[in-house]
Amino acid sequence: MMKLLLVDDESMILDGIVGMVDWKRMGISVSAACESALMALECMKDDMPDILLADVKMPGMSGLELVEHARTLYPGLQCIILSAYDDFDFARRAMRAGVLEYLLKPCSQDEIEAALVRACNMVRLEQERLETRSTQRRERIMQLVERLKRIKPDHRGNIEAAQVREVCAGLTDETLLQEAMIYLVAHSVEGAAQAEWSLRTVKDLYTPEAELYRYSAQALTQMFGHTETRHSFVYQMQSFINEHFSMENLSLQYMADHLVYMSADYIGREFTHVTGMKFSAYLLSVRMEHAKHLITTHPDMHTYEIAEQVGLGHNPRYFSQLFRKYTGMTPSDFGRKTDKNTNF
Repeated sequence: MMKLLLVDDESMILDGIVGMVDWKRMGISVSAACESALMALECMKDDMPDILLADVKMPGMSGLELVEHARTLYPGLQCIILSAYDDFDFARRAMRAGVLEYLLKPCSQDEIEAALVRACNMVRLEQERLETRSTQRRERIMQLVERLKRIKPDHRGNIEAAQVREVCAGLTDETLLQEAMIYLVAHSVEGAAQAEWSLRTVKDLYTPEAELYRYSAQALTQMFGHTETRHSFVYQMQSFINEHFSMENLSLQYMADHLVYMSADYIGREFTHVTGMKFSAYLLSVRMEHAKHLITTHPDMHTYEIAEQVGLGHNPRYFSQLFRKYTGMTPSDFGRKTDKNTNF
């Protein structure tokens, strides 16, 4: 059912129009009846009508000014103006503003209903036009999706921006690429498993055209590149651990939030799958191997100093326990054994 907004500063006229027309038979519901243009604009913010029927002469803002404001909010709005003035210049301005019908008062029921029928037909035509455009747009997006999925990674497993540009050659509307990429991200395994990655990728895609192809290529590589390339974030994590193991707050959650922008659960599973070790075990091994190196090369260092160097300075006793579990010896025993072997 179509929605209509009535506007007239005379309540008797509003009541008369409401009572004159068989709205149900015409398939129209009166969403509101307002006594000023300003009140009508406020109503439109919450409930935009399909048809506007307004008196032209009202205090504060005329019906014609209301039409001009309303059609900036909703260009598809069909407008009918009621006027007591048979003024050609005024009527011409109304037509330029997008008024569909310019009715002179007093109006008969037949005249109002004929104008409403025409307005309803125009609303339907506009809806059909928009639906056709929407359908055509969806088809173009899905065709682009299929072409993007057929891009082959290079020998390194990467998809490059130039390959995306080639697929999009002749594309004049970059939002089609944005929507195609968002569809791929939303329907990918990566998108389902990595909420943070999905959100960051979608945010990146809403970028100037100069960067759009690069971000699209990165996302396609993550989704369709070779396995080792898609897991490149694991190697990035390993490199970060090897360089920053001394950070006391280094954790899987830290890596998720500050390095790879994916869920901690997901990167934890993938880290184990690629390396064969849990993140915590890998971090521990890096820290303990560095501790062994320090003990060997700096025999005068205290245990608490070594603990600080490997990111466990907040609890030297805990460091000693971990070291013993990892090597089978306390730091002191390991130092003495290393010293004996060196002297020997």
